Amino acid sequence: MSDIPAYLGRTLNGRATDTAVEIAKIVREVMNRLASRGQTGASIRNIDVEAMELLTKQVNEACQFAFNLIGEVTPFVVEQVTFFAGRVEKIITDEVVPVATRLGMREDQAARVNATFLGQLRSRKEQLLDDFVHGMQGSERLKKDPVLNVIANQTNSPGATQQIGIGDKFTQSAFTQNHTELIAVIDRALESPEFAKLNTSQKGVGQGFLSGWMGSIDPARAARYFRFAMDKGDARSTFRLADMTLQGNGVKKDEVEADRLAEKAALQGNREAQAFVGARKLMPYLAGLTDHAEDALKWLNMAADQNEPIAMRFLANFYHSLGARTGEVNLARGNELLKRCVEKTADPGCAFAYGEAINAGVAEPRDVKKAYALFMLANRDGRNRAAATKLEQIARELTKTDIVNAQMIASELSVSKE
Repeated sequence: MSDIPAYLGRTLNGRATDTAVEIAKIVREVMNRLASRGQTGASIRNIDVEAMELLTKQVNEACQFAFNLIGEVTPFVVEQVTFFAGRVEKIITDEVVPVATRLGMREDQAARVNATFLGQLRSRKEQLLDDFVHGMQGSERLKKDPVLNVIANQTNSPGATQQIGIGDKFTQSAFTQNHTELIAVIDRALESPEFAKLNTSQKGVGQGFLSGWMGSIDPARAARYFRFAMDKGDARSTFRLADMTLQGNGVKKDEVEADRLAEKAALQGNREAQAFVGARKLMPYLAGLTDHAEDALKWLNMAADQNEPIAMRFLANFYHSLGARTGEVNLARGNELLKRCVEKTADPGCAFAYGEAINAGVAEPRDVKKAYALFMLANRDGRNRAAATKLEQIARELTKTDIVNAQMIASELSVSKE
């Protein structure tokens, strides 16, 4: 145990080194992808967003690792994590700040863009650290992974479990050495009374066999674990099983059973399931087999009330055009849904749809600068060709100052939702 402080320091130092590699890669890839098209502002915008995501990821993972290792938020742990967060902030700053000048932006514009970014980066770091000091991560209480605690109690070698880790932080070599034993331990843990006491939202062990972080991709085993959690009342696992049943992934393909499971999860309040059920129930209307969309709209509205982006896009599309056959077009309602979706989730799909509505002057005066900002948000990863085309077209109507201001708007919309 005496080596734990040194071990924590070594690990955080390694994570800081990883940050330097990742941010350099981000800058290089985004600049290569966008600068060649002459989209200077878009390049900077994409780099800023990805840099913010990287800081959030690295600091949150460091907080969780330190808490798992020490078991509580002590002054020593806070000091170590704070120092690490400061290093990450500086590494990212040193890599990102010179980009504006390298891309040919005027000195005054570069200064404004960088000042905004640095302020947001510092604010994000301080918020993450403040959450940690108060035992929080986001909106949830910081806690050691309960599934690992159960698994450790089911084996005579809990140290092996700690060594391997979970999620994207597990050690592959250690996992390989202990794979057979750990799978058996997990199976025993799932049947244990201790596991049955856990909050159902923490029982989605099956996700590890879908993504591969459990050491292999095994949909059949994943389905088994999802079913176990579903039987304990976990709505998210129920919906995952519904999706697998619809696709025939790991279980027999059965659309009727998939719909039944999805509706079960939807009734339990899972917003993804509600959107799924609503979309499925809307199909007969879209195919012209019925003029009644009330049931579909009911489910979509339930999901939209929880800010589920897919449901909000479906509803907006219905009120913008799909509802015309039955006289249910409501352009203002469609815009309101897309606006709320962007403000609450920064979803790229909603941003693109809302950008098209604003650019066309649907239900409100045309606002080219706002449309440009929305298309920037839609193209935040640089892969949305339709949004990139819109940006090129609209840029002809804007001054350089307008474009800089639009970049600021897009940055605020995105960063505030990360």
